[in-house]
Amino acid sequence: ADQVKETLFNMLAPEITQAQVLDLFAGTGNVGIESLSRGAKHVVFVEKRPAHVRVITRNLAACGVKDRSRVYCGDANNVVCALHKAGWRFDLIFLDPPYRQTHLLQDMLSKIEALALCAETGLVVIEHGHMFTPLEQVGRFILTKHRSIGDTCLTFYRPDSEKE
Repeated sequence: ADQVKETLFNMLAPEITQAQVLDLFAGTGNVGIESLSRGAKHVVFVEKRPAHVRVITRNLAACGVKDRSRVYCGDANNVVCALHKAGWRFDLIFLDPPYRQTHLLQDMLSKIEALALCAETGLVVIEHGHMFTPLEQVGRFILTKHRSIGDTCLTFYRPDSEKE
């Protein structure tokens, strides 16, 4: 897990500074909190398990970054709709559902596109196992990078500015 996180953030270094970040399926918030520690402007965490939401909230307070974050406890599908209605747009979106639920990824990527949650120059990063085969393109999102680290894969998508 540490090697994956280190690889991820080495690849993202220029993207993080001053970014608006969405951490979907946040778990205990490791990726979002690391983003804040590396200069992200604001992170929105979405996690449906109340016990994990409490851990995220506690860790944000302990790190002194609670004021640069928002934590939602709920189903990712419902929360992304609420974020859209509230006018949110993100420079960086992390998707890391449990590996046995990777069937959610393609649908969530399509929903992120339909709701215009990703900024024009934004980036969507998906963490998944080898059982999931990412598509080269999902709507306007083009696969730009794919990296395997042990049992984990990181797949990067960017909006194609040519397609409307």
